[in-house]
This record gives sequence, structure tokens and C-alpha cells, in this order.
Amino acid sequence: MNINTTMGIKSIKYGDVGGSSLTAVGDVYQETCTFVENDKTTTEHKSETSKKKIVINKSEGYKLQFSIMDPTAEELKAFKGGTVTSGVWTEADDDPQINMKMEIEPIVGKTLLLDDVSVTAKINTTYSSTGITLLEVVCVPQSKIKYKAASAS
Repeated sequence: MNINTTMGIKSIKYGDVGGSSLTAVGDVYQETCTFVENDKTTTEHKSETSKKKIVINKSEGYKLQFSIMDPTAEELKAFKGGTVTSGVWTEADDDPQINMKMEIEPIVGKTLLLDDVSVTAKINTTYSSTGITLLEVVCVPQSKIKYKAASAS
């Protein structure tokens, strides 16, 4: 029996919407990558004079979340905007609207293809002897999701 499983992250790649070139995220923090379909909204309309009922279900989309471990200046620029000069990232004056193309390839399973996602990201740094800097990324698809079958090894 064929079992369709998706396990682990082989790579997360990003690039310009409509472009063909993709850049791999350096380090995805362990067990932070999730892709979830949001619960549907159900609206029910009932007649007061009969048993008529109208039920409307509305899809509320999907959400991709992951954290980049020890993000580079270029990753900060790509996911938060701003500028990089001589390896130093400086944040943008305002919150830019960031859209990109994403490809999530698991170690085992189907590759998730997202042609256009709206991106928000926030820095989460713990300054301690065991601390780390994470860039927590949330992507909301703006186009239909696609899955590419796993290639035979």
C-alpha cells in the first residue's frame, strides 16, 4: 500500500513572484515549519416560517509558518525589507508589503509550491548563554496551492 507522508524539511526556497530563480533559506529551526489549512467559516440561515435552511461554508485559506535560525542580513532584507550595506542590515522605515514565491521540499513527500505568498516576519532574540536569534516567518498564500509529486530516489 502506498502511503503519502511528508516528513522533515530538505529545503525552503524563496524568490520573486513570477520569477524562476529561487534562493534557499540557510537554516530552518528544528520543528518550526508547519502548513495548516484554516478552519472554514460556516454561516447558517434559517427560516422562521418553514424548515428551510441555507448553509454557506467559506474557506479561510492556509498559513505557512517557520523560523529561520541565525538569519543572515540578506534573509532579514528578503523577509522584513530594509537594506543591507557592507553586511549590515537596517530595518525599513515602515512595514513593507512583501510578497514572494515559496517552495517547501520535505525530506520525504510532496513538495509544496506557492506562487505568491504575503509575508510577515518578526525577530525573536534571546540574549542568554543558551539563547539564539530566530526570524519567525508567517506566509499567507495569495494564489492556489500546488503539490509536486516526490521524485524517485
